[in-house]
Amino acid sequence: STTCFPMAVLQAIAGFVYQIQVVTTYAYLPEMARFVGQNLMNNFTAIFTMSQFASQATFNIVVIAISIAVSLTTVQTAMASQAASVVWCIVFFTVGWRYMPQRPAKHVLEKKQSILTAGFRQNFMTAKAIWTKFRVGLKWYLLALIFAEASAAAITSVSVVYLNDTIGLTTTQIGIFFLIALVATIPGAKLGSYITHATNPNTSWKLSQLTLLITLVIGAFTLENLKGPKELSYIWGGFVGVLLGWFYPTENLFFSMCLPKGQEAELAGFFVYCTQILGWLPPLLFSFLVQADVSQKYGVIVSAFGFVAAILLLSCTGSWEDIVAEAERNAAVDLTGSSADLDPNASTVKEDVHKPSDDEELDA
Repeated sequence: STTCFPMAVLQAIAGFVYQIQVVTTYAYLPEMARFVGQNLMNNFTAIFTMSQFASQATFNIVVIAISIAVSLTTVQTAMASQAASVVWCIVFFTVGWRYMPQRPAKHVLEKKQSILTAGFRQNFMTAKAIWTKFRVGLKWYLLALIFAEASAAAITSVSVVYLNDTIGLTTTQIGIFFLIALVATIPGAKLGSYITHATNPNTSWKLSQLTLLITLVIGAFTLENLKGPKELSYIWGGFVGVLLGWFYPTENLFFSMCLPKGQEAELAGFFVYCTQILGWLPPLLFSFLVQADVSQKYGVIVSAFGFVAAILLLSCTGSWEDIVAEAERNAAVDLTGSSADLDPNASTVKEDVHKPSDDEELDA
């Protein structure tokens, strides 16, 4: 108990550094999308997600193997996991970072302007520009992102309590449940890329959230009255994993295609902020319901209803062609408002982007 507070501080610092990493890496996605086009970027975002979750699954297997082989206690397993995480991150982060090209600064600090306030002013002006200049795409995407990510992130924390208290899974069984979900995200990402290619990122993302909502509702009602072995809940974990594997790369592809050129890093910061701003709400609602002696299955369902709000917000967007065209038009405009205001009826800006050949698409 004496180490709880220091560990909480270290976890907070680790989370902060992780979000910085996410901002910097996601800032590359829109430029990649402009270079390779939507079809190839669809494949790339699926591969990114598959690689990410495959790495997480492999890491979990390694930690579990070490714990079993050396007969570690729960605390010792946590310590070994943290140590292995440091090594894991140093190796893969260093290798990955070396492949990221250098990018010049997008802005120069004006005279008599403090670096402590410039960022806040820039964010404020950009937020105003998003609301006024992105009427069919980016504005609705970021609003939907707030609710979709809140429900998606809550799946882990809420499910742990539900599986343990209501279904009666042990700690080991819960670990297996999430390992199955992680592995299932790999084919899920590929499935999502096929559906996105057949429709468009907006439609595909809405479908992924709708099926996630339905799966969570069915699982919550079914598992509580399950008569067979508790391990049948692993099937639910597999379905949830497949759908999360569809959800995340489609979300990233939408992000890559709806951003204007020139403020990728700043808007990647907006993306990360939107993914975190309501992350506390679904677990809090779940806790309120549990404290009120309401069945936990209803808590799971309430936590998933952020997907409903996200789907409704995404339904306010224009057609996918209009979303992409809006991003291209605004690519020639300074979102902070220092340039002339954009004419909504102006023609699309033609960029000198690389169009991949058929052979390049096949290779990718």
